[in-house]
Amino acid sequence: MGLNYGQFPKCKQSALEKSGPKACPKGSKVGTGTLKADASPVLAEVGGTVTAFNGTARTYLLYVVPEISSPLVIPGKLKGKNVLDFVVPLVPTLPGQPNATLTYFEVTTGGVYKAKKKIHGKKKKVKINYLENPTKCPPGGYPWKLEFGYENGETLIPTDNAPC
Repeated sequence: MGLNYGQFPKCKQSALEKSGPKACPKGSKVGTGTLKADASPVLAEVGGTVTAFNGTARTYLLYVVPEISSPLVIPGKLKGKNVLDFVVPLVPTLPGQPNATLTYFEVTTGGVYKAKKKIHGKKKKVKINYLENPTKCPPGGYPWKLEFGYENGETLIPTDNAPC
Protein backbone atom coordinates (compact mmCIF):
# COMPACT_ATOMS: atom_id res chain seq x y z
CA MET A 1 0.00 0.00 0.00
CA GLY A 2 1.40 3.39 -0.91
CA LEU A 3 0.97 6.33 1.43
CA ASN A 4 0.98 9.82 -0.06
CA TYR A 5 0.80 11.61 3.31
CA GLY A 6 3.73 13.85 2.35
CA GLN A 7 1.71 15.42 -0.46
CA PHE A 8 -1.35 16.23 1.69
CA PRO A 9 -1.89 19.30 3.88
CA LYS A 10 -0.92 18.64 7.49
CA CYS A 11 -2.81 19.36 10.69
CA LYS A 12 -0.88 20.21 13.84
CA GLN A 13 -1.82 18.06 16.82
CA SER A 14 -1.67 21.04 19.20
CA ALA A 15 -4.09 23.03 17.02
CA LEU A 16 -6.49 20.08 16.77
CA GLU A 17 -6.42 19.61 20.57
CA LYS A 18 -7.02 23.31 21.20
CA SER A 19 -9.64 24.19 18.58
CA GLY A 20 -10.94 20.95 17.06
CA PRO A 21 -11.25 20.11 13.36
CA LYS A 22 -11.82 23.72 12.28
CA ALA A 23 -8.13 24.35 13.10
CA CYS A 24 -6.95 21.88 10.44
CA PRO A 25 -6.25 22.98 6.88
CA LYS A 26 -8.63 22.01 4.11
CA GLY A 27 -7.57 18.70 2.58
CA SER A 28 -5.95 17.35 5.76
CA LYS A 29 -9.06 15.34 6.74
CA VAL A 30 -8.42 11.79 5.53
CA GLY A 31 -10.99 9.60 7.27
CA THR A 32 -14.14 9.21 9.35
CA GLY A 33 -15.52 6.50 11.57
CA THR A 34 -17.25 5.39 14.73
CA LEU A 35 -16.42 3.63 17.97
CA LYS A 36 -18.18 1.90 20.84
CA ALA A 37 -16.93 1.26 24.34
CA ASP A 38 -18.18 -0.76 27.28
CA ALA A 39 -18.22 1.34 30.45
CA SER A 40 -19.90 -1.29 32.67
CA PRO A 41 -21.15 -1.18 35.33
CA VAL A 42 -21.58 2.60 34.86
CA LEU A 43 -22.95 2.39 31.29
CA ALA A 44 -23.33 -0.67 29.09
CA GLU A 45 -22.31 1.04 25.86
CA VAL A 46 -21.00 4.45 24.85
CA GLY A 47 -20.63 5.50 21.24
CA GLY A 48 -18.57 8.14 19.56
CA THR A 49 -17.28 9.53 16.31
CA VAL A 50 -13.77 9.53 14.89
CA THR A 51 -12.30 11.93 12.34
CA ALA A 52 -8.81 11.24 10.98
CA PHE A 53 -6.36 13.93 9.90
CA ASN A 54 -3.00 13.85 8.17
CA GLY A 55 -0.64 15.15 10.83
CA THR A 56 2.86 16.56 10.88
CA ALA A 57 6.00 14.44 11.32
CA ARG A 58 4.47 11.26 9.84
CA THR A 59 1.46 11.16 12.16
CA TYR A 60 -2.15 10.12 11.60
CA LEU A 61 -4.35 12.00 14.07
CA LEU A 62 -7.62 10.57 15.39
CA TYR A 63 -10.02 13.20 16.71
CA VAL A 64 -12.34 11.18 18.95
CA VAL A 65 -15.63 12.60 20.24
CA PRO A 66 -17.27 10.26 22.79
CA GLU A 67 -21.01 10.68 23.49
CA ILE A 68 -20.45 11.51 27.16
CA SER A 69 -16.98 13.01 27.44
CA SER A 70 -14.68 15.65 26.04
CA PRO A 71 -12.99 15.16 22.67
CA LEU A 72 -9.49 13.77 22.64
CA VAL A 73 -6.74 13.43 20.03
CA ILE A 74 -4.92 10.12 19.64
CA PRO A 75 -1.84 10.36 17.42
CA GLY A 76 -0.66 7.39 15.41
CA LYS A 77 2.98 7.36 14.36
CA LEU A 78 3.97 5.93 10.99
CA LYS A 79 6.93 3.63 11.56
CA GLY A 80 8.73 2.30 8.54
CA LYS A 81 6.71 1.79 5.40
CA ASN A 82 3.61 0.01 6.63
CA VAL A 83 3.27 0.26 10.42
CA LEU A 84 0.96 2.73 12.11
CA ASP A 85 1.42 2.68 15.89
CA PHE A 86 -1.20 4.07 18.31
CA VAL A 87 -1.14 4.20 22.09
CA VAL A 88 -4.76 4.53 23.19
CA PRO A 89 -5.02 6.15 26.64
CA LEU A 90 -6.97 4.60 29.49
CA VAL A 91 -10.52 5.88 29.67
CA PRO A 92 -11.60 6.12 33.31
CA THR A 93 -15.27 5.93 34.28
CA LEU A 94 -16.07 6.64 37.94
CA PRO A 95 -13.70 6.34 40.92
CA GLY A 96 -13.41 2.72 42.01
CA GLN A 97 -14.93 1.41 38.77
CA PRO A 98 -13.12 -0.30 35.86
CA ASN A 99 -11.87 1.70 32.89
CA ALA A 100 -13.99 1.70 29.74
CA THR A 101 -13.08 -0.95 27.16
CA LEU A 102 -13.08 -0.30 23.43
CA THR A 103 -15.42 -2.87 21.82
CA TYR A 104 -15.80 -1.52 18.27
CA PHE A 105 -13.63 0.76 16.17
CA GLU A 106 -13.93 1.56 12.47
CA VAL A 107 -12.29 4.27 10.39
CA THR A 108 -12.57 4.56 6.64
CA THR A 109 -9.36 6.13 5.43
CA GLY A 110 -8.78 7.68 2.10
CA GLY A 111 -9.13 11.10 0.72
CA VAL A 112 -8.19 12.77 -2.50
CA TYR A 113 -6.26 16.00 -2.60
CA LYS A 114 -6.36 18.20 -5.67
CA ALA A 115 -3.00 19.84 -6.25
CA LYS A 116 -1.28 21.73 -9.04
CA LYS A 117 1.80 20.03 -10.44
CA LYS A 118 4.08 20.78 -13.32
CA ILE A 119 3.58 18.27 -16.09
CA HIS A 120 5.61 18.82 -19.26
CA GLY A 121 6.35 22.39 -18.18
CA LYS A 122 2.71 23.35 -17.53
CA LYS A 123 0.84 23.50 -14.22
CA LYS A 124 -2.11 21.13 -14.20
CA LYS A 125 -4.58 20.04 -11.55
CA VAL A 126 -4.01 16.46 -10.48
CA LYS A 127 -5.72 14.19 -7.98
CA ILE A 128 -3.51 12.60 -5.33
CA ASN A 129 -4.90 9.63 -3.38
CA TYR A 130 -3.96 9.35 0.29
CA LEU A 131 -3.63 5.57 -0.08
CA GLU A 132 -2.70 3.70 -3.24
CA ASN A 133 -2.75 -0.01 -3.91
CA PRO A 134 0.31 -1.53 -5.56
CA THR A 135 0.11 -1.94 -9.34
CA LYS A 136 0.27 -5.75 -9.01
CA CYS A 137 -1.93 -7.69 -6.63
CA PRO A 138 -0.19 -10.41 -4.62
CA PRO A 139 -1.69 -13.93 -4.75
CA GLY A 140 -4.53 -14.13 -2.23
CA GLY A 141 -4.99 -10.35 -1.92
CA TYR A 142 -3.37 -7.64 0.17
CA PRO A 143 -2.29 -8.95 3.59
CA TRP A 144 -2.89 -6.84 6.71
CA LYS A 145 -2.83 -7.22 10.46
CA LEU A 146 -3.68 -5.22 13.53
CA GLU A 147 -2.03 -5.67 16.89
CA PHE A 148 -3.87 -4.72 20.06
CA GLY A 149 -2.18 -4.68 23.47
CA TYR A 150 -4.36 -4.33 26.56
CA GLU A 151 -3.60 -2.92 30.01
CA ASN A 152 -3.80 -6.41 31.54
CA GLY A 153 -0.99 -7.61 29.24
CA GLU A 154 -3.16 -9.55 26.77
CA THR A 155 -2.67 -9.08 23.03
CA LEU A 156 -4.94 -9.66 20.06
CA ILE A 157 -3.54 -9.80 16.52
CA PRO A 158 -6.21 -10.29 13.84
CA THR A 159 -4.95 -10.81 10.26
CA ASP A 160 -6.65 -11.11 6.90
CA ASN A 161 -6.19 -10.60 3.18
CA ALA A 162 -8.18 -7.85 1.50
CA PRO A 163 -9.34 -8.89 -1.99
CA CYS A 164 -7.88 -7.06 -4.99
